[in-house]
Amino acid sequence: MKPKIVFLVMSAQQPAELVAQLADALAPHPVVVHHDFSKRGDFRLDHERVHLVPDPRQTGWGTWGFCEAILHGMRYCLDRFDFDYLQLLSPTCLPIRPVAEFEAHVAADAADVHADLIDLGEDFDARMTYAWRAYFPSKSVRQRVARRMTRWYFGATPLRLPRQSMEVLALAGGDVSAANRVVQRTAAALLKPLVSNSVSGSVYDAGLRPFVGSTWIGARRAAIEFILAQARDVRTRNFFAKLANADEHFFPTMLGNSPFSVASSNHWVSRFDKAGHPAPIGSEAFPCLGGTDRFFARKFSADPDDFIRQRVLRQLSRGMRVRRASDGSAFAGSAESFQ
Repeated sequence: MKPKIVFLVMSAQQPAELVAQLADALAPHPVVVHHDFSKRGDFRLDHERVHLVPDPRQTGWGTWGFCEAILHGMRYCLDRFDFDYLQLLSPTCLPIRPVAEFEAHVAADAADVHADLIDLGEDFDARMTYAWRAYFPSKSVRQRVARRMTRWYFGATPLRLPRQSMEVLALAGGDVSAANRVVQRTAAALLKPLVSNSVSGSVYDAGLRPFVGSTWIGARRAAIEFILAQARDVRTRNFFAKLANADEHFFPTMLGNSPFSVASSNHWVSRFDKAGHPAPIGSEAFPCLGGTDRFFARKFSADPDDFIRQRVLRQLSRGMRVRRASDGSAFAGSAESFQ
């Protein structure tokens, strides 16, 4: 039996034509769109499978408003649709495998949740990379101090390694002077008391470990209900609402501490630019898209007529999976920050 899937698309600044292209590629499933009209008021979309979320929330990159918009969209989906599985997308996402393959994956995979998560308690480099925004209110003195510790530890030119649809900093290779080693040890030592609850004011404890990860999750209905239940806790909401890039901490932390089984995300995410955003997928990403076993990719150009978008959509319309051509230069068909 085919699973009942609903796609929740978070729209703000992109043209309606972009969302229509995505909806066409997701047939025959319903597509729920939360559009922030304060960002683009001329958004008009008349599509038989697209449902606009009423009373949309005002969003912003990395703000709690974006989290609230996702939660609002999830509530609408629960109220209006009898779905088995919800996949979160942006207008700059596209499927790179036929939807029938995604249906088969959802039906056969044992995991309740598909999300890329990093446990900050278990991964030292990730904790040193993200502690400044995982534990402290945005723009606070504590956050600025913690961010300085990150810079001290990794230095001016750290390596930026892709991991779990995010980037984690690492120490650059080569000889490290004794003075630099002292600075690194000092930074690590100073950060440890900073992230304690008494200093940071965080809600993390033995029962709620901090995670970071990609926002673009897929989850079964019970897991979506769980997220919404956790979001009703006032103390939890108040804490995460003050964080920078709140969505990349709230949803991963809720899922990482949930009773549900978690497997890898359904997304392949392009490399990040210096501003901490995934770079638009260009020709250099063709081999990566062709080699991944994931079902969606981001981010594509926001131009509906972009050559790469159109190439992928043509392949999908023929029921073909996007893969590398024999010469590695194009596609052929076959059956996600530190600033």
